[in-house]
Amino acid sequence: MSDLSPRLVMVVDDVPEITDFLENVVRTRGHSVIKARSGREAIAILRAVSVDVLITDILMPDGDGLELIQAARVRKPTPRIIAISGGGKYLASAQCLSLAGGFGADVVLRKPFDVDQLLAALEPGGATPSAVGPQAAPS
Repeated sequence: MSDLSPRLVMVVDDVPEITDFLENVVRTRGHSVIKARSGREAIAILRAVSVDVLITDILMPDGDGLELIQAARVRKPTPRIIAISGGGKYLASAQCLSLAGGFGADVVLRKPFDVDQLLAALEPGGATPSAVGPQAAPS
């Protein structure tokens, strides 16, 4: 269990198994979770709800994670942003995550990543901005 008080975490991915996995991991730390299946859906939620942490995939068919990162960066207070990616048809995961860092992600994790890296990234000051993971998460 985290030393910090419970936080509201939004997890965003177009693959339901990944959002379910992320939700389960985050809840083990005592945090509340809101799930979204696309960047557009997440942006709409951010207009109504202030979240402490945003975990987002980069490549999604209906509004990508880069648009979402930009929208989250203008929110006050700005949530901690964790970008995750396994790459896609035209971009490797390293390229996606490099872009995410440039758009303002606090931490980037390559799918599949280690659960401990994700848990560390949830904490302020945890995980480095360029964390890259081995295995344990579905891709």
